[in-house]
This record gives sequence, C-alpha cells and structure tokens, in this order.
Amino acid sequence: MSEQRMYRGNRVDSKGWAYGYYAVIVVDSIVYCYIIPATATGTINQGTGQKAIEGMIEVIATSVRQSTGRRDRDGVKIYEKDIVSLFGATLLYVIKWNERRARYFMESTIGTFKGDIHQVNLSKVIGNTTDNPELLEKQANE
Repeated sequence: MSEQRMYRGNRVDSKGWAYGYYAVIVVDSIVYCYIIPATATGTINQGTGQKAIEGMIEVIATSVRQSTGRRDRDGVKIYEKDIVSLFGATLLYVIKWNERRARYFMESTIGTFKGDIHQVNLSKVIGNTTDNPELLEKQANE
C-alpha cells in the first residue's frame, strides 16, 4: 500500500488508532467512516453500503488523517496534524495540508513560520493535535 494513500483514524470503540484505507459509507442518510486495513479482504456493495469486508474498523470522522508519505528521523510515519520538533528545538510544528498549493507544509505552533515539508525527515514526531493538544497549549504559553 502506498504510504500516501494510508490513513489513520481513532476507533469508535476507543481502542486507539486504526491504519489503512479510508472509506465513507452512507446508508439512509447516516454517514459511517471506516479504516480498511491492508490485510482486510472482501467488498462493499455501493448500492446498499452493506459491508462484507472482514476487519473494517469504524472510526471517528473528525479524527481521520492522511499520511504525508514521509517519515521522521526515527523512521516514524508522519500524518497530517502530527506535531513535530525540528532539530531537537523547543519550537514545535504542526503538519498541515495547503489546499491551494496541493501539498503538505509545517507550521510553527506559534504561527510565525511556515516551512516546506522537505525538512521533515530531520524532525521527530512527538504527538498529534488529537491526542496531545496540551503540547500546543504549552507552546502558546511559553
């Protein structure tokens, strides 16, 4: 599976993150969001939304993040809205998507710097905006 097509999302059963392909199914005007692991097998009936894929995991829609296709200096996959530190500095950056330029970038948590994601391989993932919002609050108060 291409890392750029990889997603993660918080499971609705509160058992952490699920990783794989992202699928949205609408049944009777109700929206269901799923992560389909690469190891899953089966099909989805587009007409009924009936799932016949073993291993599909329902996730919270607002928590779904796409992989940037890049890794940090320790080999950890980097996803949208991850928080990274660059060169071990105390200044933190959030990975964001620029719709106009159709690419990811790093934005300092105090909003004064936007950088190209090409340096992200020198960074270290230290959290994300979903699980670690306190990192952003701490940075703002310093």
